[in-house]
Amino acid sequence: MQQTNLSEQELIRREKLAEMIKAGIEPYPASLYPVNSNSINIKQNFSEADREQYADICIAGRIMSVRDMGKANFAVIQDSVGKIQIYIRRDDICPGEDKSLYDLTNDSINQTMSRTIVTNGLVFLSVLALVLFGGEVLRGFSLALFVGSITGTYSTIAIASPIAIWWQDKLGAAKVKDVQIASQSGEKMASASRRSVTRRPVTR
Repeated sequence: MQQTNLSEQELIRREKLAEMIKAGIEPYPASLYPVNSNSINIKQNFSEADREQYADICIAGRIMSVRDMGKANFAVIQDSVGKIQIYIRRDDICPGEDKSLYDLTNDSINQTMSRTIVTNGLVFLSVLALVLFGGEVLRGFSLALFVGSITGTYSTIAIASPIAIWWQDKLGAAKVKDVQIASQSGEKMASASRRSVTRRPVTR
């Protein structure tokens, strides 16, 4: 039997795997998650009629790529026989997560930062070309677009978001204050209604 030629990295990994097995360590502890399907089986046999059979399956593999689109994510998983793309909802994997407005805003800015830089960078280069080569006729218009693209991008990230958080905090504090005032006035009315009334005899 001809032995397969292994790379240096593969030989190192197999040596580490043999050392773990020799030490009595299970290298693949997946007993809590029994694999009952694979990517090829799902792609070949899945149909709308047999949808219920694939409602609860377990596959094992490596996440090769992830497309983060906020609450909806797409990931490509590669198992031992092939690849499959899965759709993940944030509400499904984090049902009890309760983030504050600050955390949500921070995550949203970080997730859209690359797209914002690419989009506004292309606009910036286009407007810069108008400023340099547009001539005197378009000079004023192109300068206004040039300044507006810079200030608009900066204000969206660094000014509008903090103002929105600050305003929401003010609205929340005002609502809490209104609730406290309403509860205090209700307590006063209740205490006033519980006062004893003395009846005097009527003389004729």
